[in-house]
Amino acid sequence: MPATRLASLATLMLGTAAAAQGMPSFTPDATDLPANGTSVPLVRLHELPVVEAMINGHGPYRLIVDSGAPCLLVSEALNEALDLPGPPGIPKGTKVVARSAHGSKGVPAVVAQVESLQIGDATFTGLFTIASPLPAGLAADGVAGMGIFRECLMTIDYPAGRFELAHGGLDAGQPDVLTYTTPSQPGSHPVIELFFNGAPHPFVMDTGMNRWLTVPEASVQGATYLYGPVEGPRLRTVDTTTRFRVARLEGALGVGPHSIIDPIVTLDTDDRQSVIGSRALEHFVVTFDQLDDGGRVRLHRPAGTPVQVPARRVLGFELEPRDGHWFIGQVLDGAPAHDTGVQSGDRVMAVAGRPVGDLYGSAEWAALTNADTVKLTVVTGVGEPRTIEVPVFVLIPG
Repeated sequence: MPATRLASLATLMLGTAAAAQGMPSFTPDATDLPANGTSVPLVRLHELPVVEAMINGHGPYRLIVDSGAPCLLVSEALNEALDLPGPPGIPKGTKVVARSAHGSKGVPAVVAQVESLQIGDATFTGLFTIASPLPAGLAADGVAGMGIFRECLMTIDYPAGRFELAHGGLDAGQPDVLTYTTPSQPGSHPVIELFFNGAPHPFVMDTGMNRWLTVPEASVQGATYLYGPVEGPRLRTVDTTTRFRVARLEGALGVGPHSIIDPIVTLDTDDRQSVIGSRALEHFVVTFDQLDDGGRVRLHRPAGTPVQVPARRVLGFELEPRDGHWFIGQVLDGAPAHDTGVQSGDRVMAVAGRPVGDLYGSAEWAALTNADTVKLTVVTGVGEPRTIEVPVFVLIPG
């Protein structure tokens, strides 16, 4: 699948336009969290952390936990289904422009108000909300941004598959506790300092980006490439589709006391900030402690166990939803899929014998690339369905 950045879904600032117009705060009016906190299952959708939530007593709905978003974001369909009103003093249906990155064209969005959001035993009331289109094919109902959890100690326990909210704070004296700032927007886009081969680099922590690392190409000039750069899958946000090159760098990325060895990076030709995404963060238990002037984050994993970055294996083609069906998008350069007769525009009837919609974005979908080949049933034009074996493409070797 094309890579995804959420809430802003790219370095998003879904609420920036609203804030500029004097809209309400992104934090809830009230947070009701039991003394012993709450813990709920965390699942993965498109490699992103997802929790189930009730909104205004309805649901459950699937929300992506996104540190790159400041507030609650709901899909247009969910906004219509719940018939959400406007925030106090703001007419229902008031429009803003939601942008995923500075300079992007933006998409129309609507500001709304949610009475209550419930995650496990935690209840948040009086939430300012943005109703906006989500990237095509994203099987989620919305995004839970960091501003929702302003009064909580929020933990995304990737290894255990749990999402936890608690009272208290982080001890700044612990070696795996880092200080972050939020220069782009208070309550989202936390920026921490990481070290590549000993040199400091600021990185935005974006749990709503399903890549390892994205870095400005100029920032790694002089670094040694172990493989690449090669053309990679596209990055889709709410309002842009961009193609980047990917590569494996030689060296170690220091994350507090931990290291990521020979990381895979997505190279950004624009001079944007570096980003560490969910594919890197999934190797840690990540806890955010939001403070007035930024915050602290704990990135915990067993001591003395560097993160080894495996090969990047992909299907070699992109899928695009259109009019209720799925189609082959671009086939990556050098992918074995070229030799099987797969063509851009082919309609995809099934993957591994199952409808695409049943698999797309799930853990089972992610596991498809662990095999040597994947069965694909496609139709070209008005022809008959045919099933072919498509070799999995090793985009970046281990």
